[in-house]
Amino acid sequence: MNIRKAEIDDFQDLHDIYEKSGKQRRQFNVYPMMEWILQGSRIFLIAETAKGKKVGFIVVREKGDSSGIDILAVNKKSKVDDVKKELINEAMMKMRADRIEIYGAKSDPFTKFLKSNGFEKIEEIKDMYGSRKNGFKLAKIKEKKIKKSTRILQKKTELKPNILQENLKKLKEHAEYLDEFGGDLLDKS
Repeated sequence: MNIRKAEIDDFQDLHDIYEKSGKQRRQFNVYPMMEWILQGSRIFLIAETAKGKKVGFIVVREKGDSSGIDILAVNKKSKVDDVKKELINEAMMKMRADRIEIYGAKSDPFTKFLKSNGFEKIEEIKDMYGSRKNGFKLAKIKEKKIKKSTRILQKKTELKPNILQENLKKLKEHAEYLDEFGGDLLDKS
């Protein structure tokens, strides 16, 4: 699976994926897709198979300390859950925020998928999708990656006890030498 930034040339494929992803709450043309792609105002990623077939896309809006998934569409004929998971993970790596949020219907299998992939319910919204059709606001915290400089520091820290022990051993040997042949550790002569 290859996931990359969506481009203008992908527009027809985006439309086709959206239409083949199942029931959507809005028509494709409601979204300003071209604007999002051209301005780079959203994290806009597309997934394609090793053979180059486009099978899904995600649009993420950055907003301060959290980001929101505007659209996640995957062709139903592909391995849907795998593609969704990879798109979400890739978007999370690219976003600056520490958490990602999305709304989902309480009874929707997609909400169950999100929960099984680390999203947690942070709010229940009554009648969000109509009378007696509650929804959830779900969020997932971004895992912090250890920076390269932190890994180097950890390695140096691991070395310190060995260096300290070696220096203590040398100091002890030097002290024993001075005791045997006389002298003071601070003797400058």
